[in-house]
Amino acid sequence: MARSDLTVPQTYAALRRAVANVIIKGQRAAELAKVRTYHEAGRLISAHVMNHRGRAGYGAQAVARLSADLGIDRSVLQRCVRFALTISNWATWPNLAWAHYRVLIPIEDARLRQSLATEADRECWSVHRLEERLRALVPPESPAIELPGNPPKPLTPKRGTPGVCKVIAVTGAPVVDLGFATYRDVEATRFEAGDFVRVDSTGRIIREPDATKADLFTYHA
Repeated sequence: MARSDLTVPQTYAALRRAVANVIIKGQRAAELAKVRTYHEAGRLISAHVMNHRGRAGYGAQAVARLSADLGIDRSVLQRCVRFALTISNWATWPNLAWAHYRVLIPIEDARLRQSLATEADRECWSVHRLEERLRALVPPESPAIELPGNPPKPLTPKRGTPGVCKVIAVTGAPVVDLGFATYRDVEATRFEAGDFVRVDSTGRIIREPDATKADLFTYHA
């Protein structure tokens, strides 16, 4: 049944405007609720820990227990606490989302943090624009802040040997484990579970006596 107070748009252009307004307003309300929720959670945790400040290490223990009991990542709870401690009144900057505050709260310099928050709120900056502005003001090697968006150090790939597989036993019979739950039958008289083998381009199965687990699960691409 249609709501009696619903004004139905008569043209597509009017429909587009109406739906956009509803969605944008809803998303903004949800984001503000998220910011408010994280700030309040941080206030509760920090106030509780302050009441137990005589107990060494209690803050870290409380956050760890909350993370386990509530199923919330510990880093999120730690950011909530940092948020409450560094931003006394988040409502000062109503145009900032939680993603903006994630950039702002690691900044140790309170004057710089407040200046950036005020400018970002006034100009309705995107998070990317805020990060760019921060990089322009703070040298990358500055110990006072961990700049967001810096590329992480590349991992060193651990490459195996393409085509090397392991023989395993499935329902008592030896098969070649090709990966992704795919198997290939082999002759029980030639191979047994635990053997390392290579499947060449013609489909032949060749024993690889010098292969190890490090050679497995590498494929030509």
